[in-house]
Amino acid sequence: MKKLQDNQEARIRSVQSSYDEQLQTIHETRRKINAALDTIEQKTLNEMKDTLTKLQASSKSDVDKCIRLQDEMKHLRDAIQDISDKSKLELSFIANRKVRRKNKSLKSF
Repeated sequence: MKKLQDNQEARIRSVQSSYDEQLQTIHETRRKINAALDTIEQKTLNEMKDTLTKLQASSKSDVDKCIRLQDEMKHLRDAIQDISDKSKLELSFIANRKVRRKNKSLKSF
């Protein structure tokens, strides 16, 4: 009877030891998965920030170009108006051609 009890206690200790080992393996695997997810998250955030910065720079460049072209068009319009008021047809024709070129560049923008 004592031998049976000793065998049962040995089996219980063995099962407990196996359980503890498996639990440790699970915790270690979980730690590795979390570390991998943290790395992926950080890389993704960095890539998103880089993309955002590039898009913002590109948009600002487009806006600046638009503003510059609008100013140029306004100056040309004013020049045409002044020329028209003075009845200088040759200068009016030249200014009109410049406006058309600017319009083409605006449309291609």
